[in-house]
Amino acid sequence: MGKFTVKIKWGKEVFKDVEVDTDEDPDAFRAQLFSLTGVPPEGQKIMCKGMTLKDTWEKFPIKNKASVLLMGTAGELPDEPDDIQFADELPDTAVVNNYPAGLANLGNTCYMNATLQCLKTADSLRDLIKSGSVAGGDGRAAMVQHLQRMYTIMDNDTDRSGLDMALMGFLMTLRQVNPQFAQTEQGHPAQQDANEFWGVLSRALDTSLRGGDGASTAFPRGGPISQYFGIDRTDTLACTEAPEEEAVVSRASNLQLSCHIDKDIGFVMAGLKRALEEEITKASPTLGRDAIYKKQSLVSRLPAFLAINFVRFYFKRSTQENCKIRKDVKFPMSLDVFELCTPELKEKLNPHRTRFAEYQDWEADNSASMAGKKPTDIDTTADTTEYYPTEFQD
Repeated sequence: MGKFTVKIKWGKEVFKDVEVDTDEDPDAFRAQLFSLTGVPPEGQKIMCKGMTLKDTWEKFPIKNKASVLLMGTAGELPDEPDDIQFADELPDTAVVNNYPAGLANLGNTCYMNATLQCLKTADSLRDLIKSGSVAGGDGRAAMVQHLQRMYTIMDNDTDRSGLDMALMGFLMTLRQVNPQFAQTEQGHPAQQDANEFWGVLSRALDTSLRGGDGASTAFPRGGPISQYFGIDRTDTLACTEAPEEEAVVSRASNLQLSCHIDKDIGFVMAGLKRALEEEITKASPTLGRDAIYKKQSLVSRLPAFLAINFVRFYFKRSTQENCKIRKDVKFPMSLDVFELCTPELKEKLNPHRTRFAEYQDWEADNSASMAGKKPTDIDTTADTTEYYPTEFQD
């Protein structure tokens, strides 16, 4: 294309009679503009008649006395740091890890990995698993021992070697004790249900894990999972067709609440309420025939850690198979299940809810009063903290 003399417009500045040699690479022109304006080449946008200069001069409408617009901010480029070394060039033990440890997918094992990661967030139980003793020598005990090893390695920020081996040992033991998790489809591990795995893991921990002294007396409910996750429920069964018939009250325990999902459920609380209400048909001694009964369940004991099972599968009669409900269910960052509790439990919870509300008000007021203050302006010597229990004895 040859050489051209153009006018460069950069903000309010104009550089006349700038010579451009289009036989050279556009990068040479960018370097020329850098010497004129101080705008680094990678920060330049060069335009002429609405066209932007790319990596070649092709289709760029430059000619003699053309006006070329330069956009960009002048500034010094930072100096290149010395001795750049990337993380993938370092040995595994030298990489600083600021993220929680992940678990490798060993072939459709997301159901297992997600459950193990979720369980690890229950701090009291995690610490017990790492420090507790294991009773028995069966497969369930071996599962717990592998889990102890995994959690210990995962909490080591500098050396996580051996984590994959511990996970593989856990998976192999799981499949030996529970063959359903060893099923395959077309030669590959089959998809599994996380809730089913949660039940298997819960039983293993309840039967095999003991406190640091080897005793189980620390768990009045029989085991650590039952202690930390156990829910007590009061069920009332009343006949809707015979109000005069006396309602039957019973009690039950489980390790989770269920959130039933259908086309009408968009929020987790609505799904929980739906699961605690049920209509059944049974023989009525009052009417002498089958009648409709309403079963109403209320929570009489809340656990330290509340597990919720999102029931996403239903049995489709036409195809005789389980189908998954693919629907989003919204949930709050802080779930309040007070309205699902029995009147007796509500009465026990009320004083603590009042204190918690007072604490939230204090925290909001304190944050506002401390706004704009430097750490040196805040008196940290006076400890006026009041401590309240976070759990009941039972």
